[in-house]
Amino acid sequence: MRKRRAEEAEDGSDASALASGEPGLNHLLARELRGLRPDAAQPGASAGERVTFATLSREVRAVKERLARERAERERQARERHLKRIHDQWDDHWRQATQAAERGSGWGYDKATQTLVEMREVAAHFGEREQFREQVLAWVQPHLKRRALIKRLAEQGFPLPDA
Repeated sequence: MRKRRAEEAEDGSDASALASGEPGLNHLLARELRGLRPDAAQPGASAGERVTFATLSREVRAVKERLARERAERERQARERHLKRIHDQWDDHWRQATQAAERGSGWGYDKATQTLVEMREVAAHFGEREQFREQVLAWVQPHLKRRALIKRLAEQGFPLPDA
């Protein structure tokens, strides 16, 4: 059994077993780990120069952490692009919220509220909270008789004029 584990450690299959939950990671790990091994360039390396399972395990963990950081960075950049796109199309989003509210249906009120929630996030991101607050107060004026809409907005913490 020990001999088999030693052979598995040599070909990197233990590292592959650790990465089995990550699609496509096995091939990447095996390639990276072979490049990290000091005996990779020496095909005739002796058993004493082999990489231990603990070393492979640490390296696998490091690669997984690096991949997680890269994925988080890609997600952050995508979120940033999304916020910028909304900021650049600000007037269109106000128009969408107005059209949705004017539908006079639950779906329309939900859509209008969702659009305003996204716009609030954009305003916070770009440091325009007070401007947005004033715009919401002005936007909601013609919709004050739409009680279901007002209720949804209040539940989301939007500023509403005093009745």
